Amino acid sequence: ERRKDARAARVQQRWGRASGLVLALTSEPQSTQAWATGAEGEELVAKRFEALVESGAIVLHDRRIPGTKANIDHIVITAAEVIVVDTKKYKGKIETGKNWLKVNGRDQTKLIDGLRKQVDLVAEHTDRPEVTGALCFVEGEFALIRSKQVQGFTVCGPRKLAKRLGERHEQATSAGLDIEAVAAIIDQRFVPA
Repeated sequence: ERRKDARAARVQQRWGRASGLVLALTSEPQSTQAWATGAEGEELVAKRFEALVESGAIVLHDRRIPGTKANIDHIVITAAEVIVVDTKKYKGKIETGKNWLKVNGRDQTKLIDGLRKQVDLVAEHTDRPEVTGALCFVEGEFALIRSKQVQGFTVCGPRKLAKRLGERHEQATSAGLDIEAVAAIIDQRFVPA
């Protein structure tokens, strides 16, 4: 929305009264369309996490990485773990190996590298070495086994991820993390984007 508003303001400044026509006849830049697509995927994953919240877990959405304009899509704090979730709304076949990731036949292992950086930042800022990560593909096509590990990170769809996190949270509730204390630290260090 901020990108759309900024574009509208630039067009208004340049074209004045004709700005409505210019906006109607031109399309949004690709970068704005990509952000909108990503936001839709993040909203779908957030809905899958609602049951986790009802069971006592805390989910922080769209958190700014300190000192950058980049963000972390979701940080889930359960009794069992802290997990950084990077949401991707990619269509096509998702293939994985122990150390690689492909989407539609194209090497996308760089997504694992980006997730690792996010996980390391959250672990560093929270003094929690048990922070883990997951790549959550909203529209990807997975093989029969819908959850894979790539370089130690989970790669799966939103339904599978929410189910896995819910099960682990339920198993660990009695002797798990102090969810509220951990969430307060993360909330303070990773402010809403």
